[in-house]
Amino acid sequence: VDDSLQMPARDAAMLGLVIREACTNVIRHANAQVCKISLQHDNKKGRLLLDISDDGGGRIRPEGSGIQGMRARIESLGGELQLDSKRGGHLHAWVPLA
Repeated sequence: VDDSLQMPARDAAMLGLVIREACTNVIRHANAQVCKISLQHDNKKGRLLLDISDDGGGRIRPEGSGIQGMRARIESLGGELQLDSKRGGHLHAWVPLA
């Protein structure tokens, strides 16, 4: 992530909780060998992109409390969260930067 990127402390804390929950889910449910985390600043759209993927075989339950909590946190920041479990697990989220 760009060192000059500034985020309100509340937003950074919420994003940190999402990353922690996603990694916990990979450890507990995915049976994965590899987990990749990417955080990128999209200058053109003024947003931060978060991608977390794994090579596991665990299915993602969108109705689970962990997923619902992550979605609520991202949406509280004005962002969006998407999930895909076709080839391992994949979480894609974006949040706007003020």
